[in-house]
Amino acid sequence: MQCFLASLLRGLWLHGKIITSKYIESGILSHIQRKGILKSQGAFLREKNMFDYYGSKWKEKRKKILRKDGYKCQIARMYGRTEEAVVVHHIYPADKYPEYAWCDWNLISVSLASHNKLENRKTGELTELGKQLMRRTKPGVDWRKKREAH
Repeated sequence: MQCFLASLLRGLWLHGKIITSKYIESGILSHIQRKGILKSQGAFLREKNMFDYYGSKWKEKRKKILRKDGYKCQIARMYGRTEEAVVVHHIYPADKYPEYAWCDWNLISVSLASHNKLENRKTGELTELGKQLMRRTKPGVDWRKKREAH
């Protein structure tokens, strides 16, 4: 049983690091077995194919989107406010919709405060506001062009 779980867990992420034999031997596996859940000390294990937010491809895309949005939070803009954007948010989450991860129409510049309103920072799940934004955004339709037409 332990070998099966070890092979299952190898390649999952914990605190941004791939779980290797070292982690398994150090007791993490027994902790997970005791708890019966894929979570350790509040840190959620994520699949290996999680979106890479630290790669150069993302860093360049992020800069492009921030420039495109004028470094302004697009959520605050909807409410007539001006805030500096520091985060690029996936409207359709990259882990659930990897086919949309690199599409400009799926990326929106937001402030940290707005990002916290779009996504539950502990679970990574969309909040009701995040779900509303997702419902209002049609896949493949560039919302920026629609906005400029008005």
